[in-house]
Amino acid sequence: MIQIRSNVFETNSSSSHSLVFSKVNRGHSYDLPVDEKGVLTVPFGEFGWGPKILKTPLEKLSYVVTDRGGWQYDDDEKPWDKILEELKENKKIQQIIEIVKRKVPAVKEVTFAPASEFYPRGYIDHESIGTSKRAKVEDIIFNSNIIILIDNDNSSYFADYFDGWNGDPATKDIEDLFLKEN
Repeated sequence: MIQIRSNVFETNSSSSHSLVFSKVNRGHSYDLPVDEKGVLTVPFGEFGWGPKILKTPLEKLSYVVTDRGGWQYDDDEKPWDKILEELKENKKIQQIIEIVKRKVPAVKEVTFAPASEFYPRGYIDHESIGTSKRAKVEDIIFNSNIIILIDNDNSSYFADYFDGWNGDPATKDIEDLFLKEN
């Protein structure tokens, strides 16, 4: 049997990162943790197999900067201040910072926190690099109709997604976010 699915990007990777769009209008959220000086610290993340549901603006922003930040395998050998210098020159990261500042005027400065010692600039599973390029940065981060779903073929975390909620907290999250009008 041949199954044809339009507008779907698939790989043979064991993990999948997906942008999920709700049909229900949930509005926008600009709730970012800005300190009293107007500084927003964005953590780079390690986004491999999951399972994870990224739904807050900060979680989605972390994913976007990690996806577009140009992580490198030799980052573990660079001092963090050198990586921060490179980020200041990274046009993609600077565009993201400008979008955040425009959408959330309380943000005066953006800093970054390393994901880990081995991957300070974070990590996106190899086959999922570029997932955040499938929509506008401001929509991914601030549109509450969009979540990022991360899972893998060894997980049953989202197994009952189409069968409705059976008590699994992940499918309950999806149901609350996307299947019911709140």
